Amino acid sequence: MDRRVVLAVVLMMAVLLVPALLFKPAPRQPDSRTGGRADTGRTLGPLDTLTGRAPAVPPSVGPSVRPSDQLREDTIVVSSPLYRYGFSTRGGRMVEATLLDYPSMRPEERGL
Repeated sequence: MDRRVVLAVVLMMAVLLVPALLFKPAPRQPDSRTGGRADTGRTLGPLDTLTGRAPAVPPSVGPSVRPSDQLREDTIVVSSPLYRYGFSTRGGRMVEATLLDYPSMRPEERGL
């Protein structure tokens, strides 16, 4: 084997291993909210993951109809000379995709 290949492999290994040896992660501090325990055994609700606190309103209490159900769905069209895409304003799902420069292969649109 050529010396340059061996040297390259050794240098790559050094780049991977030396930072891990020099820059060790800081030790974890005990969580003051749990009294030093790592796990409290309770499952976090949807707001707990963002704020770290219990939700102000229990998940079972709230409106039965989501606000987005009351909104009218509309379509936003994004187009260029090559394509035309339509996206729903409720959820961002694609409702239309048309390639403008390519002929359709469907039998009813080919004229056969």
